[in-house]
Amino acid sequence: MEPITAVGDNHWFEAAEVSFGTSGLHGFTVRVLPRHPDLVNPHRMGLVAWG
Repeated sequence: MEPITAVGDNHWFEAAEVSFGTSGLHGFTVRVLPRHPDLVNPHRMGLVAWG
């Protein structure tokens, strides 16, 4: 993915080109992970509160 246009502070529109070798129904998902020097692991953001 490549940033296309800035939309406010730290918000961007991104675009990517995808091609498939065969015809038919294809599905895909996009996973966005944070990136910051203070993050130990981008997969563990501490958003789950255990009670």
